[in-house]
Amino acid sequence: MNVSSNSVQHFVIKSPSLKRLWRTIVLLIILPATFIPSISHAQRVALVIGNANYTTGRLTNPPNDVVVMEAALKKLNFKVQTVLNANQNQMKRAVRDFGTSAQGAEVAFMYYSGHGTQAQGENYLLPVGASIEKEGDYEVEAVSANAVLRQIQGARPKAAILVLDACRDNPMAAITRSGTKGLSRMDAPTGTMIAFATAPNTTASDNGDYAKVLAKELQKPGQELIDVFRNTTAEVRRLSAGKQEPRISEMSISERVYLAGLGTQIASAVAEATAVTSAIGDPELETWLAAQSTNSPGAFQTYLDTFPRGKYASAARIKLDALKPSNSKLSSSLAIGSNDPDAAMWSVAEQGGRIDVYEAYLKQYPKGKYSATALIRIKKFQDEMADSKERETWESAQESASEVSYQWYLANFPNGNHAVLAQKKLDELRSDQSSLKARQEQTLWETAQNGKNAKVLQAYVDKYPNGIYINEAMKKLESLRRAATIVIYRKTATGVSSYEVYANGEDVGRPMLGSYWVFRSTVNGDSGGT
Repeated sequence: MNVSSNSVQHFVIKSPSLKRLWRTIVLLIILPATFIPSISHAQRVALVIGNANYTTGRLTNPPNDVVVMEAALKKLNFKVQTVLNANQNQMKRAVRDFGTSAQGAEVAFMYYSGHGTQAQGENYLLPVGASIEKEGDYEVEAVSANAVLRQIQGARPKAAILVLDACRDNPMAAITRSGTKGLSRMDAPTGTMIAFATAPNTTASDNGDYAKVLAKELQKPGQELIDVFRNTTAEVRRLSAGKQEPRISEMSISERVYLAGLGTQIASAVAEATAVTSAIGDPELETWLAAQSTNSPGAFQTYLDTFPRGKYASAARIKLDALKPSNSKLSSSLAIGSNDPDAAMWSVAEQGGRIDVYEAYLKQYPKGKYSATALIRIKKFQDEMADSKERETWESAQESASEVSYQWYLANFPNGNHAVLAQKKLDELRSDQSSLKARQEQTLWETAQNGKNAKVLQAYVDKYPNGIYINEAMKKLESLRRAATIVIYRKTATGVSSYEVYANGEDVGRPMLGSYWVFRSTVNGDSGGT
């Protein structure tokens, strides 16, 4: 204990082990408040929408964005609904269904990739097939981002995340007065986080970087939600050389959210605390822990000198050998380099064993003695990278097991190692969908043909204009209409005119009052006059 001149007492901890113990105790006091989440793996629902097939401003990456995000969210135990190239009705229904499934959920996550814009102070997501000719058309033809928020707010999940990867240039700007680029800032309801692929009032390129980086960050254990998006911002900014800077518009989630779990922070802290505590009074263990903490050749040598037959002697020798610099290869390279720079650089390239060092060798010696071997090495690396990309795409397709994911694999690797299986899976999915549609058509037709309701028949014709029973349905519909037709005859100075009035509400009324009319109903043959 030391006493200072102002009589304030200071306790000085001299033992390295006690210092580590004190740091660990402080860490364990802080950790529960910092790292233990209220929200972890419970009910998780997600909606992923990707629109690309626009008539104006067609996009390339949304299908891939959808596959990447769908795979990442499924790994995080989300129940994912995926929608691709949706029109307005399909988008609105998907948002409505998402609102229903998010009722009482622990986490509700929506991701949208496609065109988006702001008009008259409100953000809109553009469906495929939207017909925008003037500013006021957005409200009628597009999907309001605020309407999405209202669905989320009504569902009241514990945490809601809305990600809008929709900050491409507005393809309709040329034909409307909306010249503003990108989306505007939005206020989030309580318990909601809103994230944009780039800063407000700016646009981002259609390269898929944001989706890929976000999907990767979401899956890192130990990252709190806000850190996931901060790290995504930093990486996308780096990849775009500062041209694209994702933003969090609003964060009103009070609880800490760890979508990929806590990781090993607490476990490591507890393990360290246990080890340091047991080291007190054990000189060998204290010396070993100090050597591990320092991780230098001198520290491990000190342990071996003090405890040559200690419990950790074998491990110390392995660490010592690994930390000692190997001078033999370096000396050999320098000796060769003095007389043969080509061979010296090749030796360095072989020691590095990476594609960049082989490329550096070829750049320096394009016709060198080892150029042919360097090309072979580079080709091998390129093949491995291509195989790795195909493997990742195939794994994502298998995890998603959706029509979109298999289509994306086949589009990128038409002759890939799994192309035959991917096509088979795609055909099976389409067959299942076709069978479902056929059953739905059969059910509606049975209802229509067994009754005499023109509305049901009309519903069949509207839904299945190319259906199996369309001809028969049209005949039955016409027959019902004829049976329910009232013919009205009117005497005029020049002759008799007639009107057909259908009982389904298409009544033409009386063109003139006070005229003489004769009615004939083909339903029961009645006639009358007025």
